[in-house]
Amino acid sequence: MVAKSADGREVLIPPGTWLADDGRSYAGPATVWIDAPLARLPYLRNTAPPKG
Repeated sequence: MVAKSADGREVLIPPGTWLADDGRSYAGPATVWIDAPLARLPYLRNTAPPKG
C-alpha cells in the first residue's frame, strides 16, 4: 500500500547479508526502515555467494 507523503517503509530482511542500492549493508534477519524517495527505486541484493 502506498500512503500519501510516505518517504519509506519498514522492510523484513531475511537471514544473510544484504546490500542496498544506497550502499548501506544490512545483516538479517532484521526489520529495518528503508528510505524510498520518489527519485529512486530502492532494492536490496544478497551479498552471499550461492550455495551449491
